Amino acid sequence: MQLTIAQEMNIPAPTFSHYVSGKSKTPQKVVDHLYEKYDLNLHWWYTGKGTKVKAEELPKGLITNIALLIDKVEALTSRIDQQDKIIKQLTRDLYNRDSK
Repeated sequence: MQLTIAQEMNIPAPTFSHYVSGKSKTPQKVVDHLYEKYDLNLHWWYTGKGTKVKAEELPKGLITNIALLIDKVEALTSRIDQQDKIIKQLTRDLYNRDSK
């Protein structure tokens, strides 16, 4: 499946594998493609929690757009939380280094 998606998006298979494993940051266009074509659960993608694929099909229209926004907000919130932890750790490391 990874090879198929990589070929669809004209991405080298090892690069796509790094996105999936978390070794490389996934470009937003790749995440959007996975969401649109394969019903990727964005919360799962960014947190590893829940199922890989959205659990239920939503009706098309405004409800779908709201559900997409909710998924993206949850995913972005998770990413912000992760980045906050990294920034706090880097700040602690910097102060510890300067105090020595």
